[in-house]
Amino acid sequence: MENILLVTSIIIIVFGILQIVLFFKVWGMTNDVRKIKNNTINSFDEAHKQIIIGNKDKAFEIYKYSYVKELIKLSELPGDFKYNYPRLVEKYKYELSKLGEGYSIDFSEYDAVNKIRKVTE
Repeated sequence: MENILLVTSIIIIVFGILQIVLFFKVWGMTNDVRKIKNNTINSFDEAHKQIIIGNKDKAFEIYKYSYVKELIKLSELPGDFKYNYPRLVEKYKYELSKLGEGYSIDFSEYDAVNKIRKVTE
């Protein structure tokens, strides 16, 4: 009887410790998601600041870099690529329209997952 009580109490203590560890791991992952989200938002904010200052070339470089990062991230999920790629293109067309004429990205160059994978693998 005492052995069963001892084993049960040890199991409960171990599960309690594991739950605490899991809580902090999940908490850390939420901070990582915020950092990833802020990177994209901060890129657009930085590009908008460059447009206001008058550095359209610098803003264009920021947009291109952000587009490539999102494109590579999107290509890692081939099932979602066909659905999400048109949204990505529309988002960047809108952002590039803020720069005016002469600034464009050739979106047709990497409009399929296999085209991106040839470069990234």
